[in-house]
Amino acid sequence: MTYRASRLRHHRVAQHAYVQRERIQTTQPIPVSGQAVPDAPHTSSSSGVTDASPTTSPPGPPADALLHRHHLRRERPLERDTLKVISHGRTISTLIPPVKPWFEELLLLSGLKDLAKCGYSMVNKGMINAFFERWHHETSSFHIPHGEMTITLDDVTCLLHLQIRGRFLDHESIGKEEVLDLLVEMLGVTFESALGEINKTRGSHVSYNYLDQMFEDEIQHAREADGDVEQVTIHRRFAMRANLLYLVGTQIFVNTSATYTDIMYLWFFADFETIHQWNWGASCLVYLHTKLDEGIKWNTKQITDNMSLMTI
Repeated sequence: MTYRASRLRHHRVAQHAYVQRERIQTTQPIPVSGQAVPDAPHTSSSSGVTDASPTTSPPGPPADALLHRHHLRRERPLERDTLKVISHGRTISTLIPPVKPWFEELLLLSGLKDLAKCGYSMVNKGMINAFFERWHHETSSFHIPHGEMTITLDDVTCLLHLQIRGRFLDHESIGKEEVLDLLVEMLGVTFESALGEINKTRGSHVSYNYLDQMFEDEIQHAREADGDVEQVTIHRRFAMRANLLYLVGTQIFVNTSATYTDIMYLWFFADFETIHQWNWGASCLVYLHTKLDEGIKWNTKQITDNMSLMTI
């Protein structure tokens, strides 16, 4: 349990004890010396009189102090339709990696090998919507009938086998010139091809179809350069970077677009020796909480997240 989660838990326990103490003081008379305390009035259901004894507190925080904003979507008196769930389970299945030792070695070196085996081609949209309905931003937890629950780093490392130690991903938005440089240097594309792609996606994005085509082209170029070890290595690394960007875009940093991902993540694949040193697990959990917070807003129409963590 993190320090923040521990503090929230202690705060809720203390608040619950305070509310219970106040309830007892207001519903029960203070006994006088030598005088018995009368029982709380109650009758059987046949008499038609409502039981006056205090009811059991609902699960979750007993008062609204901790949930001062409640569900953000309910700030507007609207009944929303069922949100559209965006899943990339089928998208990842379209990228068929080669069964080659060099590919397995680079994927294992990156620390993201098991991530390629996760994902659902079909998800229960009703269940995903129900979880979003019960998410509270203040406590970063789901409030369900039997209490509270949340997704932790332990879940991330056990289900997705992602690294939860190491350097945090400190990425931020980048400009058009930096985007073009990343595509040319990391994927080996021409400047004209890179410019055409970002104009097509209208931003610092790259489509999954483009990455898929780049992956196949670079593998073919590596075959054609057979005998030239340096050129074969360069083309294989270009192909591997396209595969990894495709992978994290569909499994970790999932957005509501079903066609493209952000180019800025290419920066973390510059050196294959250090990819596994990044804290992918913590970044995945933070991103998941961010998408849950966005999903509870009243004007949200589409929701997405890591469906493996939301489903298992």
